[in-house]
Order: sequence, then structure tokens, then C-alpha cells
Amino acid sequence: MIMKSYKTEKQITPIRQNTNNRKQLSLFPRSPLSILRFPFTLILSSFFLLSPACRQAWFIFLLVSCGANDPVIEDNTPPGRRDYEWTVDTLYSPNNRLSEIWGATPKTVWLGGAGGITSYDRLWYFDGNKWEPYEKQYMGIFPRSIFGLSSNQIWLGGNDGKIWKWDGSTWMQEYMRHDNSTIWYIDGNSEDNIYALGSDYILHRIHDNWIEALKFPWRNDILKLAVQDKQIFLFGSNTAFDSLKFWEYKSDKLIEIYAERKKNITWASMNKIGDEIYFLLGRSLNRYKGGKFSQVMSFSESNFGYQVYGRNMKDLFIRMRDGVAHYNGNDIVYLYQFSNLWTSVLEEPLIFENDVFFAISDDLNGHNIVLHGRQKTLGQK
Repeated sequence: MIMKSYKTEKQITPIRQNTNNRKQLSLFPRSPLSILRFPFTLILSSFFLLSPACRQAWFIFLLVSCGANDPVIEDNTPPGRRDYEWTVDTLYSPNNRLSEIWGATPKTVWLGGAGGITSYDRLWYFDGNKWEPYEKQYMGIFPRSIFGLSSNQIWLGGNDGKIWKWDGSTWMQEYMRHDNSTIWYIDGNSEDNIYALGSDYILHRIHDNWIEALKFPWRNDILKLAVQDKQIFLFGSNTAFDSLKFWEYKSDKLIEIYAERKKNITWASMNKIGDEIYFLLGRSLNRYKGGKFSQVMSFSESNFGYQVYGRNMKDLFIRMRDGVAHYNGNDIVYLYQFSNLWTSVLEEPLIFENDVFFAISDDLNGHNIVLHGRQKTLGQK
């Protein structure tokens, strides 16, 4: 285990925050008189034709709306902390990329990859002190996805069509497809609202059973699935992989909500910031509400890595081509820089209140790395 603390904060050009999307407290954003398009005389004459009760209501309407000052909701969220102590663990798993990570606490973390030489170096476990291959039972699985709700509710999907569940003490096989197709992604927010993305299908877990909710009528390379409340979104591309797309799974159908040529935006992604899904369309970070994308931020950094994750909008981790950077609501600085340009963050990190874990691949040296950041105790130098 190597302890490394990155002390130098490299300043990067601040990102631009869109201030046009601030929510208004007032029900009427501007005076009604400014939007009425009828002659004033017509309005005045019509006013006296109203009943006394209606005239009173209309007077109150004018009084309240014309006197509104359109106050703006203030964001009192404190800036995210940057005082992390970093631990770098190199895990020996040849011919493998340990990319799938999930844990209920910083002392119960699982990490998996679909390669490896033996069945015992594909799944690893961190107990808060050290990483070790999980060797308590033979599973014969090739992990491609991992997701959980608690320490005894964790699901693991592989490239053999199997889904396993961890009950707190043992991994038990919960589902198997006979076509051995890959389970690419698992996400959800309750036991009966968990979905799994397969090669050309979506599975839904209901009352401990996995059912096929949708079989894709066409062939696309769908790479990721994400669940927010009762909404399900998917990200992928067309078969030629020259266009990037987002879909919403709704009413047992996939509805395309975005499509753009790769040459125009380079890349796209979707990740959760807190519990909300954000969509990165090229360098533009967006929310999706009411059937529309609305930009909240944009990025101009030359080494931007097209992935953004975080606890909230003032505590964002940004994948860079040469490390990990952080946005605290004001500016961006590097938290950690890699020693070579062939090292990269693989999938989305595992984020806790005071800890963060990144699964990293050093392709130059053939190393699987876990970068663990832990905030210093307040008052600690």
C-alpha cells in the first residue's frame, strides 16, 4: 500500500455557470399589466362589468403581483471540501480491468472485473484496512456490473447472463439467462424498483424475481442504465457507433430523447449528482425536466474527460485525462494527477460523506489501482 498526499492545487480556468435557470419564488414573474395586450380603456370598462367579488379578487391579484420583487432562491450549500488524504492501492489481477465498484460503507467495498486469470482475482473486497480477492466461495462469475441498496442487498451481474445477490454473508445466484448474454448495468432505488441492462433487453426485479421488461426491437449499443425515482434512462449509440443517444424507458417503450453525431460533441454521459441524474452533452452539463434539457454548467478545460459526478452542485468530481479535479461552486482544481497519460478513471466513483473511491487503470504498467480519498478530520493539519 502506498500513501500519497497531493498537496499542490493546480488552478484551472473556472467553468461557466448558467445563471439564467434560477428558480423564482413569485408566482407571477412580472406585472400582469406588462403582459396584457388589450387597450387600457377596454380593460377598465371590462373591470366594471365584473361582480363585486370578482373585482375584489382582481384588485388583490394586481396588488400582490405588481408589488412582487421576484426574489431568487439562494443556494446556501457550503463549498465541497478538498482536504483529502489519498491512498493508492495496486491490485494484482492480470489481464483484467477492475472497474465495477460499490459499497454500503467505506469499510465494506466490493470491486470486480470481467477478465483475470483465475476465478479468484475477478472479485475483490475491502474491509477498511486492505483489499483482498474474495475466495470464500467459488462463483465462476465475470463481473460486469455491481449495485446495492445496503450491506446485505447487493447485486452482481456478469457477462454470462447471471445475477448474484449478496445477503450479508453469502453470494447466491438469483437469476440466469440461457443465452449467456452480458448484464451490463444494474441500478435502482428500492427492492421492487431495480433494473438490469442486458445486451438487447431490460430486466425488472419484482418481489425477488427478475422478469424481462423489454426486448429491444432493434440493435443498438446501449451502454448504461440509470434510475431516478420512477424514471429510467439509457445511454448508448447506434450500431455504427457514430452517434450518441439517450432514451427514456416509459410505458414499456424506449423513447429517444437525444441524438447527436460523435464528431459534433466528442462524447456524452449520464451520472448522478446526489440522487439526481445529470446529462453531459459534450461539454454541457444538463438537467432533463419536462421533456427538455436545460444547461446548468459548461466546461472549457483542455484535459476534460467527459465524466462528472458528485455529492451536490458545489461538490463535483471531474474526470480529467490526466487525473481527478474538483469543482466547489467557485473554481476547479486538481485533487490528484496521474504519473502518465495512459492512466484513467474507469467507471463512476463510489462516493460517501467523507470518502471517495476511484477504480483506475494504469495501462502503461498494466496495473489495477484503487484511489481512495478521505477528508481530514476537522482541525487536522
